[in-house]
Amino acid sequence: DPKVQEAVSRNIALARRVAVELWQDGHGVICPHLNTAHMELDASVPHSQYLEADCRMVRASDGIVMLPGWKESKGAMMEFEAALSGDVEVYDMEEGQWPRGA
Repeated sequence: DPKVQEAVSRNIALARRVAVELWQDGHGVICPHLNTAHMELDASVPHSQYLEADCRMVRASDGIVMLPGWKESKGAMMEFEAALSGDVEVYDMEEGQWPRGA
């Protein structure tokens, strides 16, 4: 569905902009959006496999930045829950939260 692909592309672009800003603030960044960007076009693995890997990365992180609209995303909700279970700091952009420079 072209509309879905367009929405996914916009979300990936936003995540990239946020990752760039975090890098520039001195943080080391793992951006799940970029790790799996449009991978569904070439890899025949279930979406759940990506989400499971994302959640493992989140639990191993110091913090996670939640993008605007994250509460409407099943994957982002899973990452949020993974952060809570892993005692990972959560920063919600919708709440104006942002990690301090490293």
